[in-house]
Amino acid sequence: MSNAKQTPLVRSSITADLGKLPLVQLRREVNQKLMAATCAFGKPAKPEFDAREVGLLLRVARERFSGEGALLRRQAVRALAGINADDAAPLLEALVLNQAEHDSVRIAALHALGRRGTKLIERLRLDLSPMMAKHAHRLCEGTEGRKRMRMNGHIPYDQSGADGACRG
Repeated sequence: MSNAKQTPLVRSSITADLGKLPLVQLRREVNQKLMAATCAFGKPAKPEFDAREVGLLLRVARERFSGEGALLRRQAVRALAGINADDAAPLLEALVLNQAEHDSVRIAALHALGRRGTKLIERLRLDLSPMMAKHAHRLCEGTEGRKRMRMNGHIPYDQSGADGACRG
C-alpha cells in the first residue's frame, strides 16, 4: 500500500461562445420563455413563440427528464396549444393516451389539443389513472377546465354529444 497522496483528476471548464452555437442559444432562449410563464407572483407571462421555435417545443415536449426538465416539458405542451401547430397534434394525442406519463402532462396535452382532443375524452373516462378519469368526467359535465379553455380559445367538447364525446 502506498502512502503517497493521490491528486483527484479535475477537468478544467471552458467558456463557450454561444454565438457560434445558434441552436444551443435558441434552446436557452426557449427555456427562458417557458420558465417565465411559471412565476406565481405578478402578472402571468404569455410568451410568444415563432415558427423556428416550434421544432424545439416539440423536442422539449418529448423529453422525459425530472426536476426543472419536467416543468419545462409541461410548459412546452401548454405553449403548443397557443401556437396551434398541426404537426403537434400526433405528439399531444400520444402524451394524452400514454399512461406512463405524469397526469399533469397528460392533462396539459389534452387541453392543448382543444377541439381535437374531443374524441379522446370518452376513452379517458375509463382511464386507469383516477385523476385522468375524473378529469375527463368533469370535462363531460362541464365542471372542469372551462374557464381555462375559454382563456386559451378552446372548447374541448360539445355537451350535446353531437361530436361523439361525453356519451353515457
